[in-house]
Amino acid sequence: MTTMISCPVEEALRLLSGKWRLLVLFRLADEPYRFNALQRELAPITQKVLTATLRGLESDGLIVSVRCACTDDPEECLLSVHYR
Repeated sequence: MTTMISCPVEEALRLLSGKWRLLVLFRLADEPYRFNALQRELAPITQKVLTATLRGLESDGLIVSVRCACTDDPEECLLSVHYR
């Protein structure tokens, strides 16, 4: 069951809560990053935690992931903040 949040502040807190979410958004605000470069910038974050954080941010519509059509290498995935 999905709960409707009527207060914009509550929604913002829900979207930004989490140890790494703000740090990831801060890094992506200036320029797009590839996954491994972002992981190096955010050391000591693990690959598993970064992947989960990025998937959550993407599903919430806060970031977009652009995969290059020329390769299947996940290193070639560019991540950037999605401004509405």
